[in-house]
Amino acid sequence: MKKLIYCIFGLTMLGSSSLACSSQKFSEEYVIYEIINEKIYYVENGSHEIKGADPETFEVLVNMYSKDKNYVYYMDNIIEDADIKTFEYMAYGYGKDKNNVYSGRQKVLGADIESFIPMSTFFAKDKNNVYSSGTKLEDLEVKTFEVLDGIYGKDDNNVYFIDEKLINADAKTFEIVNGLYSRDKNSVYYLKYKLPGSNPHTFKAYNETLDKDGFYYEAEDDNNYYYQEKVLKKKQKN
Repeated sequence: MKKLIYCIFGLTMLGSSSLACSSQKFSEEYVIYEIINEKIYYVENGSHEIKGADPETFEVLVNMYSKDKNYVYYMDNIIEDADIKTFEYMAYGYGKDKNNVYSGRQKVLGADIESFIPMSTFFAKDKNNVYSSGTKLEDLEVKTFEVLDGIYGKDDNNVYFIDEKLINADAKTFEIVNGLYSRDKNSVYYLKYKLPGSNPHTFKAYNETLDKDGFYYEAEDDNNYYYQEKVLKKKQKN
């Protein structure tokens, strides 16, 4: 007999999510797990048996986290040493129990459980440190750290794109232009890449690809036309 455990799951650009899970024989909803012949499979990307999972006590906590009477699971993997009774989902792919904070199935080493706050899909912090995907980031001040558009983070002195510091970026003037482009007083960036020859004071980014004389661009300044991090064409100056 085949039984589906499905989840209704929504994800935004910033990583926030909403989800409801249930167990049905048939469903047209978003299928995360299924039970076949008393074995449980995680089926979001292929079909992977969760070895040793107990179908009688198995429950979905939130899309990729689940547990039974024996273990806590992330996707189809056991989270080693996780405490079943106190484990709970936090947000943005983080979970915690009475002993540890987890990013996916990995422990966030050194994390302070009581003060730990997931901030976006890529950033979290506690009273001592800032983290990206569970890894401590260096040279960031917790009190002034903020997340910009989900993928950038900064404090008063440094800017990060996910887990990579943007070398020489000016934190005080750094801002988002749109979801892909950002700038400070000196430079323009596409994701983590600095645009060569760009002028941040005249830079414009568009939410669609534009056509000019047979070539396509999505940003421009008074020097160049750009597509992603590449200079497509230099502008002729009078």
